[in-house]
Amino acid sequence: MPVKKKVVKKTTQQKMVDFNTAITRFWTKYAEINGTAQRSEYWFAVLFVLLVNFVFSLFARVPFVGFLYWVWSIAIFIPGLTLTARRLHDVGLSAKWLLTFWFCVLLGFVFMLMVYFSVLFVFLAEVSWVFSGIVGIFLVIISLLPSKFKDNPYRE
Repeated sequence: MPVKKKVVKKTTQQKMVDFNTAITRFWTKYAEINGTAQRSEYWFAVLFVLLVNFVFSLFARVPFVGFLYWVWSIAIFIPGLTLTARRLHDVGLSAKWLLTFWFCVLLGFVFMLMVYFSVLFVFLAEVSWVFSGIVGIFLVIISLLPSKFKDNPYRE
């Protein structure tokens, strides 16, 4: 009897990731930029981070919680960046958009530190922060888009 080969069809949809899987991927793919992160994976991770931040805000007056919040913020910084980079890849864009955002924020802080030397740096800081806000809004809108399957160089 001949053995039939299983035919794998390329699909244009993915099964939605549940909350627990999204959080697991958030931590296990800590520094993994390659690949993609679908919309549900991204937004469940964002919800998780917002919920933890909300809990920290409830106990803000308790001693030592401020220190724990800073540890938490440092711990989620890299996985947040890599998750956003994978989400950008999922819609077919380069992660350079994320670098543009952070470059503008850093430039704004540098210009604010230079205000002591000239008032011109206040204007430059404001311009860089406005531009980072525009890029940030663009990133939020992009993260709401559905996955791109056709002609996506970042798909595995």
